[in-house]
Amino acid sequence: MNISERIILDPQEQATIRLWAHGKSFPLRLVQRAQIIQMAADGIFSHDIACRLGISRPTV
Repeated sequence: MNISERIILDPQEQATIRLWAHGKSFPLRLVQRAQIIQMAADGIFSHDIACRLGISRPTV
């Protein structure tokens, strides 16, 4: 299984990504991208990210 590229986020970036990933007033594309980044930063497999978010593997 492929692991998404490990992303290192500083605390300010983590806070911003967390806000976007859980935001109700942001566009869906931004929310999904933030969720992908957050999961990749946590070291989650690309396939698992795609399954959890209901998106295709190439999108991840």
